[in-house]
Amino acid sequence: MRATVALVQAPSDLFPTVLAELPAGADLAVFCGTVPLLSGDFRYATDCRMELGSGGATIRSEYSLTTA
Repeated sequence: MRATVALVQAPSDLFPTVLAELPAGADLAVFCGTVPLLSGDFRYATDCRMELGSGGATIRSEYSLTTA
């Protein structure tokens, strides 16, 4: 499959549809993926920082990657 970045949907585009299908009071977890790579070469970042927040509570994580 050939794809451009334009095919990657933003979470704000997905949430209205997903939330409409959830039962009242249900929780939601969202997992992300990638589009297929045309070159077959995976390019990764050496550092990653992420944050998850809800109701005033926040979970933060970060890591660095070293290859041998």
